Amino acid sequence: MAEIKDYIWTVPLIGGIIALGAFYAPAAYYNDSFYLWMWALVSSQSWTISGVFVRRVEFLDNPDILIPSLILSVIIFLCILALIGSSFLYRKRMRNGKVNPIVWLGASICILGSTIAWMIIIEAVMFPSFWSIINPGFGVIGMFIGSILSIIGYGGAKISIK
Repeated sequence: MAEIKDYIWTVPLIGGIIALGAFYAPAAYYNDSFYLWMWALVSSQSWTISGVFVRRVEFLDNPDILIPSLILSVIIFLCILALIGSSFLYRKRMRNGKVNPIVWLGASICILGSTIAWMIIIEAVMFPSFWSIINPGFGVIGMFIGSILSIIGYGGAKISIK
């Protein structure tokens, strides 16, 4: 019968898939009129005074937001790929005994740190109390869920290896 250590690699894999889905979801939103992605894409819709419905999708033109957002997004995306790839490698190498799930911990901490850094940068550059007005979306919440699952998988792997 299989043990938990044979399937522990699925926990960070699921965490990586959740984080990948969160990467493509809006990270912040306000009602149904404003969406902000972590990679500085903004979608807004509103009615003008003359009664015309206007919908815009564009990247933020503020370099104080655009450059850090793009850099942190690349870091997060690479960490997500490392998380998913290392889960499959863990599964393959489990039989050889050459198993080191430290990549899960490193990638998870990097994703969490980059997400928190992005939230702080947005708060500092956009306007004070940004997060008290704008709601966090799945783009932020999913990063936390995926990272926590991967850290749990790392802990489970370390316990099962001993």
